[in-house]
Amino acid sequence: MENIIRDASIFGIYFLSSNYNVLDSNAMINCSIMVYGYDESEYRNDVDETNTVNGKPVYYMNDRNGITIPGDAGEVLLVGSERCVIKNLHLDKGTVGILLAYSSNTIIEGNIIQNQSMIAIDLGSADNNNTIIQGNLIKENRYGVDLEYSNGNIIRKNRILSNGYGIFLGNARNTFILRNSVSRNTFGVYATKSNTSKIFLNNFYKNYAYGLSVEACAVSARWNWWGAVTGPGPDGNGDMLRVTNHGVLTYTPWLRFPVLFTGTLRVLFMEEFIITPKDSGLKTPKQMFHETQKPNADSLDLFCLKDVNAGKEPVLPKTRITQ
Repeated sequence: MENIIRDASIFGIYFLSSNYNVLDSNAMINCSIMVYGYDESEYRNDVDETNTVNGKPVYYMNDRNGITIPGDAGEVLLVGSERCVIKNLHLDKGTVGILLAYSSNTIIEGNIIQNQSMIAIDLGSADNNNTIIQGNLIKENRYGVDLEYSNGNIIRKNRILSNGYGIFLGNARNTFILRNSVSRNTFGVYATKSNTSKIFLNNFYKNYAYGLSVEACAVSARWNWWGAVTGPGPDGNGDMLRVTNHGVLTYTPWLRFPVLFTGTLRVLFMEEFIITPKDSGLKTPKQMFHETQKPNADSLDLFCLKDVNAGKEPVLPKTRITQ
């Protein structure tokens, strides 16, 4: 049916556990489509490109493989899809910018996603596995990236600014968060029940409540810049850390200066991210992240695989927080 939906406070159109709906010729202005279901079938709807968000078409696609989303999109929703590419979009003033449901091996790259009343990048359903989210500007949304019930996703080289939650991890396994700038969010990263999360080589600064909050899981957050040479709070002067409900957070060693995003990154395969200043790996390397930077003309290899000239790290009594 044809409707004009304007300035809805949260949702333009919301499908909650409701499938096989047909939408056409709906114009949404400063709002868009939100979908939530308990299995894949509850995300399947017939929404064609005559539906628009701020004059740009909605791409709501089921069972697509190996496609690239057109650059004129106003909103993107993929269901049961594989190896799709979503890049170079400008998604502004909607409800959700990009939503994946039961879709794997997706690349989300080089987008500007802002002013979404709910979520910029929504991977809140199960089985959104092996997604790469890289090089995006994600700002002024309620949630920047919402990642739940999925495995093996990578979030890297993004600027995540001025959101309620910069990155939310819920029951997400083997998530890698690296080389992002995470600033001026209420929560920089919030991880709950998301064991084996690895958070390395990020800049956390000026987040209002906590740079990183960990609940009921074990998280490794080494080699990050927390906004101060003395490291994260409460012991240092940088962004605050919080651990609740029997969580475990390892946060040292940290960086004494911000990460520069001009170095090279080489990715191999690895069993465990266990790196110490004097040991390049305590187990047989199966995967290793290695980056070289040159702050103030001093060569620094962050994982000590070559010569190191970084000065002494501050000596603190804690190397991890448990609760």
